[in-house]
Amino acid sequence: MKSLVIPSSVYKAAALNENTHALLILLDGTVFVELQAKTNKALEKVLVGWKAETLPSLARSDVRFFAVNCGKVFELTLFRSKR
Repeated sequence: MKSLVIPSSVYKAAALNENTHALLILLDGTVFVELQAKTNKALEKVLVGWKAETLPSLARSDVRFFAVNCGKVFELTLFRSKR
């Protein structure tokens, strides 16, 4: 499996002050801020509900997930991509 480059638009969204702890998605080439929290622990709590309600609706989409932790961006694998 080849490593994918994180797009610059994701880094730009992560650089905003309100996104110190956030979940970003890249859906059809557009970045969306799905969740924001003041702490990592608070983000994890909100993520549980988001996974149950929203994640299943994204299963057929071309989507990539990114976690932001104090300005550092990490790509997440929440389900198998169809790529």
